[in-house]
Amino acid sequence: MSAKSVSRKSLFVSIILLVVFALSLIWAVPRAFAASKTVHAGPHPVDADELRVGDIIAPGIHVETGWTYGAAQHDDLVVRVMKADEDGESDGYVCVYYDKGSWGADDYYEVFDRNAYTIHYNPTEWRIWLKKVNMITDYQDSRAVSMAYGEDHSTDDTALEFPAATPEKGGLVFYQIDSQKDSSGNDVNYFSVPGLIPMNPKLTVASGIPTGVYTLVVNATSGTTERDSNGVPYWAVTLPITITVTVNKADISPTISYASSWMYGSGPTFPIDVDNNPGQGLIDSSTFTSKEGTTAWDSAEVPKNAGEYTLTVKVRETDSYKSGTATKDVTIYRQSVTPTNDNVTFSPAPTPADIAPEVSIQDAQGNTIPDTEYAVVHNMTAHTVTIIVELTGSTYAENGNYDIAEATLSYDWVAVPTIDPAPTAAQLTYNGLDQALLATPGTATNGSMRYALGADDTSKPTEADAWKSSIDGLIGKEVGDYYVWYKALGDGENYVDSKPVCMTVTIAADDALKAVEDKIDALPNAEDVSVSDKGAIEKARAAYDALSDGQKASIAATGRLAKLTDDENMLEAALLAQAKQQAKAALDAKYNTLKDSGAYDDAGLAELKAAYDAATAAIEAATVIDSQAAPKDNGAWKAEQAGEDALDAVKTKAQKDLEAAKADAQAALDAKYNGMKDSGAYDDAGLAELQAAYDSAAAEIEAATVADSQADPKDNGAWKAEQAGEAALDAVKTKAQKDLEAAKADAQAALDAKYNGILNSSGADDAAG
Repeated sequence: MSAKSVSRKSLFVSIILLVVFALSLIWAVPRAFAASKTVHAGPHPVDADELRVGDIIAPGIHVETGWTYGAAQHDDLVVRVMKADEDGESDGYVCVYYDKGSWGADDYYEVFDRNAYTIHYNPTEWRIWLKKVNMITDYQDSRAVSMAYGEDHSTDDTALEFPAATPEKGGLVFYQIDSQKDSSGNDVNYFSVPGLIPMNPKLTVASGIPTGVYTLVVNATSGTTERDSNGVPYWAVTLPITITVTVNKADISPTISYASSWMYGSGPTFPIDVDNNPGQGLIDSSTFTSKEGTTAWDSAEVPKNAGEYTLTVKVRETDSYKSGTATKDVTIYRQSVTPTNDNVTFSPAPTPADIAPEVSIQDAQGNTIPDTEYAVVHNMTAHTVTIIVELTGSTYAENGNYDIAEATLSYDWVAVPTIDPAPTAAQLTYNGLDQALLATPGTATNGSMRYALGADDTSKPTEADAWKSSIDGLIGKEVGDYYVWYKALGDGENYVDSKPVCMTVTIAADDALKAVEDKIDALPNAEDVSVSDKGAIEKARAAYDALSDGQKASIAATGRLAKLTDDENMLEAALLAQAKQQAKAALDAKYNTLKDSGAYDDAGLAELKAAYDAATAAIEAATVIDSQAAPKDNGAWKAEQAGEDALDAVKTKAQKDLEAAKADAQAALDAKYNGMKDSGAYDDAGLAELQAAYDSAAAEIEAATVADSQADPKDNGAWKAEQAGEAALDAVKTKAQKDLEAAKADAQAALDAKYNGILNSSGADDAAG
């Protein structure tokens, strides 16, 4: 047989063996890859209740139970060691019984099944099924790896590879991801391990996963079946591997997309674009820094002056990318200007022989070029000027913004008008009204005056229609500075315009007046005024009253006084309406309480209703906002209090009964008294006693508070007072009674005298006495 044939045969056999091995793994690996396992080892026993399917019991570990129920102490433990058939199926069991604390197997076992059984209604027996396993301890340890966002490790040969393991009893170790979670414990699906081949797979990482920390639990197992001394097959297993993968934010290298140079007076504006910014991070700042110094311009503006600058842009970090900084050199070139009669202005003096004309040069945008950037050489005889650039050196900051070409220009001698006197500024203080900015106008000789308002004191108005012949339009109102420009307008033939002059006119602040204006402006319109605006309106009025007469005139002239007055009137109406409503509510409460008290008869109820209706009408007709403490005429609260008085004046049934009882008792007392007084049976002293008893009884009747009856008198009752009065009248003795008492007294005295005389005589003996 040729070597070539042997080689082909060996290759064929290898392929067949590889296929058979792979097919065997298809059956074996799913059984071998279990959920995360726990190894129970060490000197401490393990409680049967702690065991879970898939747990590993190390050699020598004591398995015990600690269940108790009532007085029963049945803590039996049945450990059943499973014996597998040759085909790996569990057809039967060989039961080996261990009591608690005596478990001491020599091999590793995996919990195949577990349960607790009830004996005599007590769950006191544990039954645990175990299968023997070959515990592989020599395999890849748990570890941590890191990567940057966007990195692809799927083709990395070393960074995330699982090195080959060396099982204790041979065979290969295979890996499979059991779980993968982010830092919050949420399941993710960013990582994977390729299939069974190659035997030592690499961890594949999906591209573009979010930054963060991920925890992977990878199960490893052996592809080799072991057999015990009896030839019974069992599987080799390993514990899970924990891999921590940290995905960090990726670095960026941003670049600036912006013009590199432009000429003074033109150029780009914001925004500034940034390239190579994959996370689209926001621009935190854009700064131009002059290379000639420390002057910088932030992101609110672009530098304008000619020079060399460094543009720095800072990009904010994002969820996946770090922050970054980009720089770019920028140059602003000087603007080239060629002086001609089109952009050079001459201002000849009125006496050309003695005074050289003034010269000004404008750039392409019409801006006046500072005279520090050029020099003017006059030729008075030839009526020419030569403009010479004064730029020296090369530093932009020292030489300005223009490159001015040297040129000689001629001019015509034309005089300018004179202004004498010049206009004068008005002395102004804010008063809320339009005010004339000039106190007096100017006077021009050989020309006419022109005036205009400018934006500042350096930029003269250029529009022809901005210049007015009158100062009437020079008006200011708000506090601040106003720029009044003036010049003398020449006739264009013999005289040219004079050079414009700026005068700053200031309107000074009047804080007190402005404060009152603000208070009134903050008030609502009259139709929107409510009671809640009372404080603000009163404060505005107090502030107004504290102003001077001139300031008050300003408030009136601007219409604010009218607004304040209208608000006050509306507030008065709102307060009156509120007072009426409150007074009506108080009257209603009083009336309803009395009406529902049950103390009034029908006539009394009618009187209450009439008094209530009259008071309600009086409240509605009130025109004055008064108070309960100090009511005024025609006030809502005065009407309410009058109504309460009228309601109180209505008599209850008890009051009426008391008055009737008093009248009846008084009549009875009168009849009694008059009958006795007119009987003629009493002397003067008796009549006086009768009168005193009557007066006392009449006063007691009047003071009575209870309508009682003669049959059943009560304390402080009218009839009790009347009966007491009658008793007092009856106690007064008549003249006959007095005479009888006197006669009785005289007879008794005569008898006593007779008796005493006989008793004391000497002739009487004891028997006679």
